Formats: sequence, C-alpha cells, structure tokens
Amino acid sequence: MVDKSVSKDVDIKSMKLSNIPMDHPAVISTIKVLNDFRVKHNLEFSPKVHLDNCFRKLAKWGMPCLCDPGKKCPCSGALDDINKTGMCRCKFFVSKKKYEELKGK
Repeated sequence: MVDKSVSKDVDIKSMKLSNIPMDHPAVISTIKVLNDFRVKHNLEFSPKVHLDNCFRKLAKWGMPCLCDPGKKCPCSGALDDINKTGMCRCKFFVSKKKYEELKGK
C-alpha cells in the first residue's frame, strides 16, 4: 500500500518503490512520455506487466530501458523488436495483435 503522506518534494531516488505515490510529478511525467509513445505508434502496454511498479521504477531511475539500463525507455530498438516479434525486448510495449494474444492467456 502506498503511503499517501509522502511529500512530493522528497527526492524520488531516496524513496522505496512501494512508497512512491502514483501522483508524484516524476511518475506523472513518465506515464505521459510512455503513453504518448504508445499512442503515437498504435501500441499497448503489455497486459502481463505490473504497470504501477514499472512506472515507479522508470520515474525513480530516470527512465532507463527495463532490459538495457544503458538506454532510455523507450529504447531505440523497441519499434524494430515490436515489428519482428510483437513486443519490445522488455515486453513492456506490445502490438495490438500481441496484446490480444497475451490477454487471452
């Protein structure tokens, strides 16, 4: 459970993931960037990913790619991977077709 009393002025890097509120400005900004990418490229977030934790983790650490921390999410190879396999290597972004496939499992 997220502690709603945590100040949004506290440095997000010093917070436990579970204590980062979803309405923290860094989380909101992260969600906006990732959602804009998703919409622009007609993608979905994988139904197999726990989105709240991913958004918190990405916000806390400055949006590193979940599978290659040396890159920023979404990484430069995400769209190529999605075109080949229906999902990026992190399995965070998926094509609409792959989304329906995963949702059914």
